[in-house]
Amino acid sequence: MEQWVTKEDVFAARERLEADHEGWERPVAFAVGRLRGGDLHFPWVNRPGALHALPAIVLARALGHVRGTATHDLPVDRLREAVEALSPAEACTEFDHPNLFAWRDLLVDLEDTDRFVAVFVADPADPAVDDHDVAFRRAIGG
Repeated sequence: MEQWVTKEDVFAARERLEADHEGWERPVAFAVGRLRGGDLHFPWVNRPGALHALPAIVLARALGHVRGTATHDLPVDRLREAVEALSPAEACTEFDHPNLFAWRDLLVDLEDTDRFVAVFVADPADPAVDDHDVAFRRAIGG
């Protein structure tokens, strides 16, 4: 399995993935949330000014998201795909990898009725697109 050991490896991987995702525009914020029992919980959020760009493109590619503020249903198999695609970055000890660990934890603690949602915000001034987006913006303090 490929591993990205240095920061430079991680940045190069991100640049490759972004270049290969036609029309890609980085969001300013994003997260994966779990819907369980009517509650939406985001175990890790990427706030404006603190964006983790590699996980953003990995998640976007798994979902086919290209740009804009949007929410997406995130099937379990797509979340697993995103975890697998992001896993080579774990070899780089210069980063903490909070998205990878949060996504893995979601899969370990999986219940039959769980649903996942991905939220991307292109611009904080964009109106919220749905209730999931509203909950996400509350989680990032917006």
